[in-house]
Amino acid sequence: MEVEVDIKKVNINDLPEEVLEYILSQLSPYRDLKCAMQVCYKWHRLITGVMKQLQQNFHQSIWESRVSWTSILPEIGANITERYSHCACYFNKSVYVFGGCTSTNTTFNDLWRFDLTTREWIRPLAMGELVK
Repeated sequence: MEVEVDIKKVNINDLPEEVLEYILSQLSPYRDLKCAMQVCYKWHRLITGVMKQLQQNFHQSIWESRVSWTSILPEIGANITERYSHCACYFNKSVYVFGGCTSTNTTFNDLWRFDLTTREWIRPLAMGELVK
């Protein structure tokens, strides 16, 4: 005896909006959430609501003093020397730090990248020419 089964193809947009909204709320609030907004109008609308809710939750936590800070111990491996008067910028889930000096006025002419995903310091090779 053969049983015929009707298999319907299902995709993520077939989920109820509440479930899809919960899934989208689990994305990283940095680049991933903003990229997902570009998928379609429905996702843009849902993520806009998720972002408003995250912001409201954050402000409410601050107002009620429910924010807790956790100390993160440095990983074993390459580490950047303590410095001040350096330059830093954020790009593509990484923080780049250039130059600076120590409290004893030792100056640095180095570039470091802190990968925010792996929490790891990496010293990229940087080469270039002085343009006059």
